Amino acid sequence: MARNKLLSMPDGTQIDAPYSGAANHRATLIVYPGIGGTSRMYGIPYIELNELGVSVLEFHPPAHGRSSGQMTMARALRCFEWLLAHFHVRGPVFVLGHSAGANAVMQYANRFGDLKPRAAFFVQPVFEFRHSAQYMYRNGFQTELIAAISKWVTDVRLLTDLLSTEQWLDREHWDSNELRHRIDKISQGILLGEFLEDFYLHTHDVSGSLASFGGASLFVSMRDHWYDPKLIVDIADYSHVPYTLCGDAEDHYFRSAWPSVWSKVIPSIHGALTS
Repeated sequence: MARNKLLSMPDGTQIDAPYSGAANHRATLIVYPGIGGTSRMYGIPYIELNELGVSVLEFHPPAHGRSSGQMTMARALRCFEWLLAHFHVRGPVFVLGHSAGANAVMQYANRFGDLKPRAAFFVQPVFEFRHSAQYMYRNGFQTELIAAISKWVTDVRLLTDLLSTEQWLDREHWDSNELRHRIDKISQGILLGEFLEDFYLHTHDVSGSLASFGGASLFVSMRDHWYDPKLIVDIADYSHVPYTLCGDAEDHYFRSAWPSVWSKVIPSIHGALTS
């Protein structure tokens, strides 16, 4: 079982980083969850990994899990870099990123340096957040997005009205209607307007990074209301990166399918350590 760690960064940000250290440490597996999620959903097999000599470090970026702070990609990656230094992580390193966590890991790829992962496991990766929102609106799933972020506002009706169509994804519409200011004004917990602008109006396209990320493999659910699974498969094929279609995955969150994921991840790590 991972020991819960709530760490204080120099700026006061609290980072939720459970850690399960292996007695005979040989490698570190870093787990990076998706937006608003937690690695506690993943059923991580700590005992089996520790027996292989693999320590497990779970990173919850600001506003995830028990972490505090504002949710932007730049802040998340700064916290990630600080965490690696804080734990004195040393190679070999393996990484598992789910959804937006996979995107963040790919954005960080050129900054790993000597800690460049031996292998990366990307579960239902989101290669561009704007495409995720467009997919949801065009398939009638936008209510799930609004429901997921409504916990961060005091006026759900106003938020629903402001985000009623995908027009808010247009930069001119966003700016001319002062949507960031209006949403921040009704925010609680985090500045939701800032988050939406940072993730969905700025570019975070990492589809071109997958091919250069050595040792990557994907796990894909074809049942997804958050991101087009066919696009994931197309990008994987184009990048010549192997993927596994997980028929037991119920949704984007991979409910019911995490045992299947781990049943492939653990032998892969073992093989990399013994080769």
